[in-house]
Amino acid sequence: MARIVSGGLRRDGEAYSSRMGLAEFVILICLIGAIAWGVNYYFNVYRKSPAYALKVFLGAIEAGRSDEQYDMLSDYDKMYYPTEKQYENSCPLAHGYTERLPNFDLAPPKPASPPNTVQIDATLYVTSSMAHEALYQAGKTHTVHVLFRLIQDRNGHWKVWLQKSDLTNLLQITPNPPGSNF
Repeated sequence: MARIVSGGLRRDGEAYSSRMGLAEFVILICLIGAIAWGVNYYFNVYRKSPAYALKVFLGAIEAGRSDEQYDMLSDYDKMYYPTEKQYENSCPLAHGYTERLPNFDLAPPKPASPPNTVQIDATLYVTSSMAHEALYQAGKTHTVHVLFRLIQDRNGHWKVWLQKSDLTNLLQITPNPPGSNF
């Protein structure tokens, strides 16, 4: 039994497992190459994609971070909301859905017109407002389909273009009142 566990010895007295064979070397090189490709894809392709930008924006909505939301807005929207404070006070997305977007699904981006724009169909799962319910009651979850439009800025970063996005289904679910934390 000990010979099977230890790996045994060859006739020249050297253990079988003491050197890396050709097959192990090829597998190791392929594994290192796959890890390098994955890291390159994550930093150079995925993080620069419109889907990633929309995930950051929706995550900021769920967390109630209006400063991150404002950073993700297109220049056209920033003409409508010149300051972050004005966006925070005027736009229902700024704090209206804090802690109410537990999950969402995004369809693959589709090219749209004008050039350098895409539209992404998002399915948002929005919980109802818990303002008048007891803490132990679970809120009802609404499934909402929203069409977001994103545009590339001069630096090539994707930004959410709220003016061209179809948010009517989302805004039909009553946002949290201004000044409330949830």
